[in-house]
Amino acid sequence: MGIMGVILKSIHDSLSLEVVTVGELQTNCCLLVDRDWHEGLLIDPGDEVERILAWVEPIDINSIVLTQTHFDHLAVVNDFIRV
Repeated sequence: MGIMGVILKSIHDSLSLEVVTVGELQTNCCLLVDRDWHEGLLIDPGDEVERILAWVEPIDINSIVLTQTHFDHLAVVNDFIRV
C-alpha cells in the first residue's frame, strides 16, 4: 500500500488484515479489507489521521471498531466519522 510499517496477512483469497503502528505510543491500527468489494473495517484509529486516510483511501470504510476506550485507540475516530 506504500505506507511504511504495514504488515499484511492474507486471510482468504480476497480478505486481508493490514496493520500499521500509529502515534507516539505505537498503537496498532488495523484494516480488515475485502479486496474484491473494496470495503473495509478500520480497527483502533488512534493517531496520525492523515497517514491513515492515505493508507485506506481506495477502500470504502463501512465500520470502525474500538478494542478499548483508551485515547491511543480512539483519538481520531471523529475525523473518520466526518469523512
